[in-house]
Amino acid sequence: MKTSRARFALTGAVAIATSWVLATAAFAEEQSSWTTFTPRGSESTSPQLKRGEEVYQAKCNLCHGRVAKDVAPGPGAQMSGTQALAAKYGGKKPAVLEDRTDLTADVVKLYVRHGAGIMPFFRKTEVSDAELDAIAAWLARKRARR
Repeated sequence: MKTSRARFALTGAVAIATSWVLATAAFAEEQSSWTTFTPRGSESTSPQLKRGEEVYQAKCNLCHGRVAKDVAPGPGAQMSGTQALAAKYGGKKPAVLEDRTDLTADVVKLYVRHGAGIMPFFRKTEVSDAELDAIAAWLARKRARR
């Protein structure tokens, strides 16, 4: 009798755990473009540029990216960094960092390590030197092709 109860309890626990795993996987697939990361891979050819794009999308895009197409217009529809740069440049330069053709790697590194305006600085424990080198190279890639 005790064995069948234990087996029944164990079967129930496994069923609950399995349901939780499946529900978590389904939830992860349904998340919006604001919380998921999909590398674009469009222009990146070297390993450093590919890594730079990946790190940018994971760590910078939340503030400096484009407005998601499924977001209604209004306050908060733009990312704070994009909105701040749009106000600063008044349309004379692109507000989305990945569209800029005037960025140098040194400028990117300076802003990331020291911050500016509403942008905080980022420590090496938050963005490593290798990650920063990759991000800077990726953002400066369009300048190199001009």
